[in-house]
Amino acid sequence: MPDLIGQTLGGYRILSQIGKGGMATVYKAFQPSLDRYVAIKVLPPYYAAQDETFLRRFRQEARAVARLRHPNILIVLEYGEQDGTTYIVMEYVEAGTLTDRLGKPLALGDVAQVIQQVASALDYAHEQGVIHRDVKPSNILLPKPDWPLLTDFGLAKIVGATHLTQSGTVAGTPAYMSPEQGRGDPLDARTDIYSLGIVLYEMVTGDVPFSAETPMAVIVKHIIEPLPLPRARNPGLPEPVERVILKALAKDPGDRFTRAGEMASALADAVGAAPALAATPGREEAAPPASTSAAPHPAEPAGPPRRRLRRWVLAGAGALAILAALVLGLLRPGQPPPNEAPETFGAPPAETAPAAPTRTVDQLMADGQARLSQGDVAAALADFEAAAAAEPVNSERIWGIASLLSDFGYPEDAGRYLDQAVILGPDDPPFHDSAGWFYSDLGFMAEALAQFQRALELDPGALGSYLGVSEAARALGDTALARQALDAVMASPIAPSPGLYEGAGWGYLALEAWPEAQAAFGRATSLDPATSGAWSGLADATYRGQGLEQAIAVVEQAIAANPQDPSLHEKAGWYAWEAGDVPAAEAAFRRALEIDPAYTSAYTALADLYNDLGRGEEAFSLLQSAIEVNPEDAWLHEALAGLYRERGQDEEAFAHLQRAMDLDPASGWLALEAAQTYYALSGDAAETTALLERAVSLEPNDPGLVLSAGETYEQMGDCRNALGYFERALEIDPGLEEARQGRARCSG
Repeated sequence: MPDLIGQTLGGYRILSQIGKGGMATVYKAFQPSLDRYVAIKVLPPYYAAQDETFLRRFRQEARAVARLRHPNILIVLEYGEQDGTTYIVMEYVEAGTLTDRLGKPLALGDVAQVIQQVASALDYAHEQGVIHRDVKPSNILLPKPDWPLLTDFGLAKIVGATHLTQSGTVAGTPAYMSPEQGRGDPLDARTDIYSLGIVLYEMVTGDVPFSAETPMAVIVKHIIEPLPLPRARNPGLPEPVERVILKALAKDPGDRFTRAGEMASALADAVGAAPALAATPGREEAAPPASTSAAPHPAEPAGPPRRRLRRWVLAGAGALAILAALVLGLLRPGQPPPNEAPETFGAPPAETAPAAPTRTVDQLMADGQARLSQGDVAAALADFEAAAAAEPVNSERIWGIASLLSDFGYPEDAGRYLDQAVILGPDDPPFHDSAGWFYSDLGFMAEALAQFQRALELDPGALGSYLGVSEAARALGDTALARQALDAVMASPIAPSPGLYEGAGWGYLALEAWPEAQAAFGRATSLDPATSGAWSGLADATYRGQGLEQAIAVVEQAIAANPQDPSLHEKAGWYAWEAGDVPAAEAAFRRALEIDPAYTSAYTALADLYNDLGRGEEAFSLLQSAIEVNPEDAWLHEALAGLYRERGQDEEAFAHLQRAMDLDPASGWLALEAAQTYYALSGDAAETTALLERAVSLEPNDPGLVLSAGETYEQMGDCRNALGYFERALEIDPGLEEARQGRARCSG
C-alpha cells in the first residue's frame, strides 16, 4: 500500500498512522471543511484487485453499517473510493482498546459493566440486520474505563469473500471465531454472542480458551475440542459466572443465549450474587493472545440474501485438505465431537442409550436425497455432513453432495460443498473447468471466473475455459475481458469444434456484437450443418444486425438442412408471427409439435398466439392437453398459471406455480411469479416477501428479475425494500432505465 501520510483522500488530509491490522490500516486525518479530526480505515488494494464485485459489496455493506447509531458503537461517517483506494471514515476518539487491559483476570464488576454495554450495542445492530462477525478486544475501544465503543461492524464481511482466501488469512479472528463461522455456515446474531463469550472468558481468566501454532488449528479447536473450563484457568471464578460463559460458548448455536442482552443480564445476576473476583491464580505465565489479524469475509447486498464469494488457495492445498475439510463444515452442527460430553450445567448424567445402527455412506447419501425430496433440508444436510465426514478427502463424494443440493434448489449449501470439493480435487484443467461451470450454474460468478482462469493457467489450449471466462466476466461487468476471451477462441491456431464456435457466437450475441456473432455461428454451421443451436443463434444475430427479412432467410436455410428439428420450426413460427403472417406462424408451431409432441416451448408459443388472437379457450385447452402429455414440465404449469391469472383465478394460478416451483426449484422467475400471484391472491406481505427473497437468492445476477422484485415491493407499498432492489439492479446493469425510474419514484 502506498504511503498516504501527507496525502489528501476524499477531502481528508492524512496526518499519521494510528493502527494496522490484517484487514486495514487506520490513519488520523483532518477534515478542513468541518474543522475536525477523523479516523480513516484504508483497505488494502488487493481486496478490490482480486474480486471484481468488491466495490459493489463494499458500498452495500458500508451503507448498512453507516446507519448504526448507538452510544456504544463508533460512528461511521462516510465511505468511498479514490484512485483504487477504498476507505471508511469514522469519528476520531482518543482511546486505547480492551486488549490493553487484558493478560490477567479483571474485577467482576468492571467485566459485567463492559459486557453489558457491548451487548447492548450488539442487540441494537442485530435489530438493524447487521452482524458484527469479528467481536474481539481490539475492536472494543475504551475512551474511558467504563465506556466501551464497539468498532469495525461488518468489516470482515465488507472486505472479503471467504473465511479462507488466496492470501491464506482468516475472515474473523480465529481466537474469537464461532464454530459455525469456522465451518463457513450461514451466520446469525448468535455468532456474535459466541465471540462476546470468548471476550468474557478472556476478561475473567486472562487468556483465550484456544490457541495453536496456526489460525486453521485454532478454528478446528473451536469446532471440535471441548471448552477448557474457566474455573480450571481461574479457580477463584464463581460457578454462576462460569455457567454464563459455558452457555455463551456452546458449540451448537441453539444452546446459546438468544440475545446478547440476555447474556449480559445473566452475567450481571451471577456477578451480583458472587464475591469479588480473586487475584490472578498462580500458574505459569499465560501465552500471548492469538494474532488478531483478519481477512476477507463475505458481504451480502442490501435486499436479497447473497452468497459469500469464495476463492481458495489451490496450489499446495493437498497438505491442508483433511484439516480444511473438517473446518468447512464436515462436522454436523451441534453434534459433540468424539469424547466431548454435551454441556449439562450440573444436570445428572443421562442413562446410556443403545447405539443407533450405523449407516453406510451410500445409505446416508440416499437418505439425504430422500429427505431433500420431502423438503426436510435440515435432516438432509445432517445426512450429507455425516457422509462427508466419513470420507473427508473424497472430492467426488463431496461434489455429488453439491450436485444434489443444486438440483433441489439450495445454491448456498451447494456452494459450500463445492468449495470443499475444489480444495480436495485435482489441480488439473478439466477439474477446474468443470468447477467453473458448476459455480456459474449456481450464479457464483467470481468463483467461476477464478476456476476458469486457473484452468487456462494450467493449459492455455483449454479453449472451452475461454467461453467460461467470457460468461463470468460479462456477469461481473467486465465486458472487455469477456470480449477478449471470445476473440481468443476465434483467433486460436487450434481449430475449435463447432460447439466452441457456437459458444463464442452466443457470447458475442450477449455482448451485442452482431457481426462477430454471425461470424462465429457461421463457422459452426459450416463445420456441422446439423447444429440447430448454431443456426438459431445465426438467425438471432442476423435479425439484430440486418433485420427480420434476412433472419427469415437464415431460418429457411436452417430448416432445409435440418427438416426434422422442432426448434427451427418454432423459430420460423415466431418470425412469421412478427412479420404478420399468422397462418404461417400457426403452421410452423404445429409442425414443431408434429415432429415432437413433447416439445414444450412450441405448446406455449402456440398458446400465446391463440391468446393474442382472442382464442383464449383454445389456448387454455391446448395447455391442459400439453400438461397431460408432459405433467412434469414446470413451464407448462407456468404458462397455464398465466392464463388463470388473466381470468382472475389467482388461486388456481398459484396452485400451478407451486407445482412449477416443485418441479424446477432452482428457478428464480417461477418464485417471482409465485410471489406476485400470492400477493394478488392474499395480500399477505410476509409470505410474499419470503417468495421474493427466494427468487432473488436463486438468480441474484439477473437484472430483470431483481428489477421485477423491486417493482413488486413498490406495488406492495414497501418503497424501502423496493429501493434496495432498484439499486441492486442498476449495479448489475447500469443502463437499466426502468430501475433508474423506480429508484427515482421511491427516493422521492
